[in-house]
Amino acid sequence: MGNKNGIRRLSGAAAALLCVLVSGMAFSLTQREIGTILLNGTVKVNIYEGENLVGLGSGIMLSKDGYIGTNFHVISQAIDRNYRIVVEAENSSFKGEAEVRNWDQGKDFAVVKIKDTGGRSFHPIVPGDSDSMRPLDTIFVAGFPVTGVYKVQRGDLNSIQTFGGIRAFDISVLIDHGNSGGPVVDEDGKLIGVSFSYHTKARSMNLAIRVNDITQIISDAVGGKKKSIVRDGREVEGNNTQGESNLIVNGLEIKGNIGSRGDVDWFEVNRQEGTRPTFTIHHERGDDFDFEVYSGKFVSARAGGSASGDSVTCNVPGRCFVKVWSKKGAGRYGVKITPG
Repeated sequence: MGNKNGIRRLSGAAAALLCVLVSGMAFSLTQREIGTILLNGTVKVNIYEGENLVGLGSGIMLSKDGYIGTNFHVISQAIDRNYRIVVEAENSSFKGEAEVRNWDQGKDFAVVKIKDTGGRSFHPIVPGDSDSMRPLDTIFVAGFPVTGVYKVQRGDLNSIQTFGGIRAFDISVLIDHGNSGGPVVDEDGKLIGVSFSYHTKARSMNLAIRVNDITQIISDAVGGKKKSIVRDGREVEGNNTQGESNLIVNGLEIKGNIGSRGDVDWFEVNRQEGTRPTFTIHHERGDDFDFEVYSGKFVSARAGGSASGDSVTCNVPGRCFVKVWSKKGAGRYGVKITPG
């Protein structure tokens, strides 16, 4: 219906429908607003041997109290060689040391925690829903590539690829050394991915971990869970599930203790043992300690029986887990690792 001024009026039903549509619309942030979120929520992750900088990457603020997400490969030297992790916030003068709290080598993701925040409250990037993303959706990426200078880029989601068992976003933004571990956000400024690599045979294929695939790692860490890194090979109790595995580094022997029948110990073996390492168990005569070697979630080899000296080999490099349990007896055991 119109009026004498030529202005069409909506019917009551049409007006009501328009109100519903408008109220249900999701308005994306401006680029400047997204830029502020990324600036506040992106950190530089430095790896130091003493006072010498030996590596750098990027990280994502996950909580107000200083939990930070990054790639496992960014902090791997800190684990392998006990180097220092120092994080820097781009938007302030904050600089402090951090320690590793949780990780998944297979997904190339780790969570570190600032040791002393000095009472500072940080600005986390809110997780989004990576399952909702579709090709040609707009994304924004931040990090500290090559020179260590903060850089923000805008691009698109190209496709979803699978490499090495990791289902990842293929994005149009170029991922360079130093970008690893940085945030990928959507038009609402929410975290939907983590930059981790580019494909060497296709320079236009740049990859990001999907945030939905690492949600549990984040929530466990922020909730207070801390995995144990073992440098002398001696078991730290509380390793009763694969997710709680002791990470054994710089050692060629595991020393553990089975408390009773039904007790289970889990260990994760770091990459320094080379490809196809062999594991040999030793225990007291009369005990029956079985063990399995896993490549990720899959059993690679199994040894059973009461014989001390049973050996098995892990067939997938860098992703070996050892599970030990008692069928009979209790006491100490050792697992010798022979590098492949």
